[in-house]
Amino acid sequence: MSYLFDSSALCSLLVAAAVCILIGKRLTASHPSLRRVGGLIGGAAFLASIAWACNHGARPAEWGAVAVHAAALAGIVLGISWITLAVVRGFLWDVIGSLFSGSGFSRMQRSVSTRAAPQQERAQLPTDQETELSVTQRLETEASAQAAVIAQRRREDARAAADILFALHHHDIADALPRTMFDEFVAKYMRDDRDPDYVEQRSAQIQEVIRRLAEKGHPALPRTLQDIHRWYHEHKQAIEASALDEVARKIQLIHLEHRYDELMKKAIQGD
Repeated sequence: MSYLFDSSALCSLLVAAAVCILIGKRLTASHPSLRRVGGLIGGAAFLASIAWACNHGARPAEWGAVAVHAAALAGIVLGISWITLAVVRGFLWDVIGSLFSGSGFSRMQRSVSTRAAPQQERAQLPTDQETELSVTQRLETEASAQAAVIAQRRREDARAAADILFALHHHDIADALPRTMFDEFVAKYMRDDRDPDYVEQRSAQIQEVIRRLAEKGHPALPRTLQDIHRWYHEHKQAIEASALDEVARKIQLIHLEHRYDELMKKAIQGD
């Protein structure tokens, strides 16, 4: 059994086994049943090779080489069996398909597809319902959040309108409506937990009170340069100390500057 120690022959067997196995794996990639059958055939070939070597006088010292040659032969048999099984299966499938095309075989395929389609639809139905429910819940959540933002903005605008009007007239109505009383009214009736419609109604009420008090007082405007200067700084400090937002505060300061310029021109011209 000198061939067991022939390195060139062993290399050829190993290369042939690798090529056969690679081709067979590609042909049976989607057919695990064919691979199992080929594996059984390859295992039988390995055992048969070992048995043949033992029956032909292989010595214990040669068992390692015998196993390597048996594995190489089994690999070749495995690859060839995969290739053969894949070719035979494809050939038989084509023959059966051509014999029964347009009749029983086609109807059988359509019947299998028709039975599978409702099952797939039923399997997908809960997922579709869950998706629709999720979208509905998300839209409801977004709508609720947007409504809450709009309601809060209405409350803030209502408070700002009242605060702006109070800041313009608080020096004229300080005795009748001091700042503490105004703040108490806002804190009690115009809180964030109140409905926005209710807050807007209370804002309109307090603004009407401020206007009536201001009209009733008819305070005299400053005429001297010193009084105008003092009047300007008092109103400016009041606006800057108010709870108005930045935009409303800037608007009130612009109006104050305009009124200040008018009073200064009249005082200088002696009107």
